[in-house]
Amino acid sequence: MKVEKLQPGQTFKNYKVLCSELGIPIKNGKDSKEAQYKEIARYCKYTRSGHSFIIEEMYQVPKEKIDNRGKSEGSRSNNNVYNNAIQLLITDLLAQCENNGGKIPNNNGVKFPNNNG
Repeated sequence: MKVEKLQPGQTFKNYKVLCSELGIPIKNGKDSKEAQYKEIARYCKYTRSGHSFIIEEMYQVPKEKIDNRGKSEGSRSNNNVYNNAIQLLITDLLAQCENNGGKIPNNNGVKFPNNNG
C-alpha cells in the first residue's frame, strides 16, 4: 500500500480511483471492502461524501492493527466458562486411570438403558 501518495485535503472520485492510487487490489465483496477501509483508516483519517473519499489527516505512525478473530466472548477459542470445567474433568479422569491400573473407567457406575431389545 503506497500511503505516501496520500495528502491531507486530497479527494478521490470513488473507491476504484483510491485503490489504484494506493496500489491495492479492488475488492468486490462487502466484507473485503470493509476490511480495506479499516486498513486504510490505520494510516489516515478520511471521510466519505457519496462515493468520493476525502483525506482529512495523515498519521505519523500507523495505528495498531487489531485482529478480533477468536477474541470475542463465546467464540471457538474463548470458551473459558467450559475450559476450566473440562480441564478439571480430564484431570480427574486421568487420576482415576492411575488408581485403576491405567485403565479408563467405562461408565463410573452410571446405568444406561439397553436399546437392543
